[in-house]
Amino acid sequence: MKSSKYLNYSGIYMFGLLVLAVGLPLSNFLMSIGQVVVGIAWLMEGGYKRRLQGLLSNKGVLIFLSIFFLHILGLLYSTDYTYAFNDLRIKLPLLVLPFLIATSEKIKKKNLAYIMLVFSGAVLIGTLVSVGELIGINNWFRSFAGIPENVILDVRYISLYISHIRFSLMICLSIFWLIFSVSDNSIPFKLSKWLFLLVALWLLLFLFLLESITGLGIMIIAGFIWLVYRAIAIKNIKKRIISLLGISLLPVVLMLYMVNLIEGFYHVEPEQIENLDQKTADGYVYFHDKENRQMENGKRVWIYICKEELEPAWNKRSSLAFSGKDRKGQHLEYTLLRFMTSKGLRKDRVSLQKLTDFEIEMVENGIANIRFATTSSIEAKLYGVIWEMDSYYHGGSPGGHSVVQRWEYWKTAFHVIRQNWLIGVGTGDVLNKMYVAYENSQTIMEEKYWKRPHNQFLSIGVAFGVMGMLWFLACMLIPVRYYPDNADKLFFVFLLIALLSMLTEDTLETQAGATFVSYFYALLLFGRSADR
Repeated sequence: MKSSKYLNYSGIYMFGLLVLAVGLPLSNFLMSIGQVVVGIAWLMEGGYKRRLQGLLSNKGVLIFLSIFFLHILGLLYSTDYTYAFNDLRIKLPLLVLPFLIATSEKIKKKNLAYIMLVFSGAVLIGTLVSVGELIGINNWFRSFAGIPENVILDVRYISLYISHIRFSLMICLSIFWLIFSVSDNSIPFKLSKWLFLLVALWLLLFLFLLESITGLGIMIIAGFIWLVYRAIAIKNIKKRIISLLGISLLPVVLMLYMVNLIEGFYHVEPEQIENLDQKTADGYVYFHDKENRQMENGKRVWIYICKEELEPAWNKRSSLAFSGKDRKGQHLEYTLLRFMTSKGLRKDRVSLQKLTDFEIEMVENGIANIRFATTSSIEAKLYGVIWEMDSYYHGGSPGGHSVVQRWEYWKTAFHVIRQNWLIGVGTGDVLNKMYVAYENSQTIMEEKYWKRPHNQFLSIGVAFGVMGMLWFLACMLIPVRYYPDNADKLFFVFLLIALLSMLTEDTLETQAGATFVSYFYALLLFGRSADR
């Protein structure tokens, strides 16, 4: 009996790659299943000796695979093998996927387009589910099914299946593929170009909705580099110069926007700091800390505070205790002081009564500035970044603040690397040595925030020293020269997205991140046929 064309190793291999493409944005389980299916197809294909011999002569693939073997080597001088073997488990896709894809049959252009279409469709589904989470549709289904509702206090948590940062990387890659497909007239499907552009626009808007500074930053940088590359390729010199001048306006506009935000943050409204009222309307004494210059919307936080009035007045209007925590886990008292200051109110009973029920709920939800309800989410996010950097500069704890927290991580990682600069501390001792460094530095950041470096290059540097860090970077770049036909714009955009993400994230320290990088690196560079 003749077997179905879909039940041979080629069909199963393609099916496995498609399952992986769906699983990346939607399911860790499907990610694992996809790799198993690809492995089954590899076994079915046969010709093991020929394929293994081909692998051993393929320098590009071997160089990339050495990233995983670098972690194996790091076991020789590790002490925490529980951590080390868990790290190897997470990074296993860096070995498995390049090996399987590089030694399997090559993917033709049309099939690659199908894979990218399915991947982008899965990303689109992920964004729609996230919007459903944000507006409460998912809660309706949970209620219908008798499952407790979730309360979304941080929009980043609407990414239900993987971290919002990994999800944003996949969104960026999907946007570029959709745009490339339209501009190159290479869509092998009977679909309207406008549909592709509409999906790309939605994904871009969703990055703003997700408030992903990392995703938007990568999208802007990668897009800028691509536009510059396209402009340089223009043969007409006059058009090339005009294009480059136009493109150069993008960073200028962004810089002016940031300068305006910073100037607005530090704008101080004039006040008679030496002639402050000493008592409230009810006769209680105000507390004034004239030395503390912390601001909200140009107004001082630590003047005109009367806790004796504020606490009972708050407790009458809210079920959350004044001395407790808001729903973001922050000290509610501090959130309230900042919020009232941002509205230009004194912190006493009379002023608290001026807050609407909606504003009381905002404070309960951890919103510390009224402008967060009236400005765009990204502008509010950027304002929050400026605030946390200012607070950190003036001695505030970086704990719980994503940007300055990373700065603390990076300082600590550099300290560990300086002490173990040659070969690092080993695969399993990264977190242990980071903890020791946190303790020795007497950081004011709370212990619950002590984590890894949040920079993949620094994580590699801590584990394997400067030599390991340089080798890791070489392993990401050198294989490209062995595949000049496959190193096209889609691969370079993917590589740029991956490398940029590693500057602010431990991209390879989660299953989704390690699988995303290894899957697309291997698929786009090692796995494609050169039939352009």
